[in-house]
Amino acid sequence: MKVLFVLTEHVGHLNAERQRRYARAARLLEELAGVPPRVVHYADRDAFRDSNAIVLSGSDAPWPDHDEAELERLRDFAAGCGRPVLGICAGMQLLAQCAGGAVGHARESERGFLPIQLAEGEIAAGDGLFHGLPERVTVYQSHTDEITRLPEAFRVLASSPQSHIQAIAADSLGFWGTQFHPERATNEHPAGRVVLENFFALARAR
Repeated sequence: MKVLFVLTEHVGHLNAERQRRYARAARLLEELAGVPPRVVHYADRDAFRDSNAIVLSGSDAPWPDHDEAELERLRDFAAGCGRPVLGICAGMQLLAQCAGGAVGHARESERGFLPIQLAEGEIAAGDGLFHGLPERVTVYQSHTDEITRLPEAFRVLASSPQSHIQAIAADSLGFWGTQFHPERATNEHPAGRVVLENFFALARAR
């Protein structure tokens, strides 16, 4: 498996602390996928090639700070790549936009480790992004925006009291997304790690 880890963070916000955070995330992806990911920035025009699975990171920068033309290029790539994609936070929002969804400012932001509730269908299926997890898990949140209109191709996998759309899937597109940050899993709250493992299992199966 060849894994592409695309940083959707605005280059002006890639300070030392965030670079260390993304480096830790890349090491976790390597551990779970069994191969080191190729880490690229979304503005790199030569970045999007040669991979079997793609992970889109989150972004701390507000959407207006980004270059819309570069974001549109990333959305076009994701929509037409034909490969399994996991979008994290802003990455999930980008995937929804690929299919005509909308993103807006959240009515209530979420910060820190907070609970989410799996959808009944996801629990019953037992073989998706949340395979092996209970119906209520605690995950790391850090977002002020959210999906405000979900395209028809997607289904909601999990919700929280603050945000109805905490995880999504579009099976026909090979898209999965989490509003929360699975890469910030800890020993005390390991659910995010399981989510990432499940994504790579889903990617291999495709």
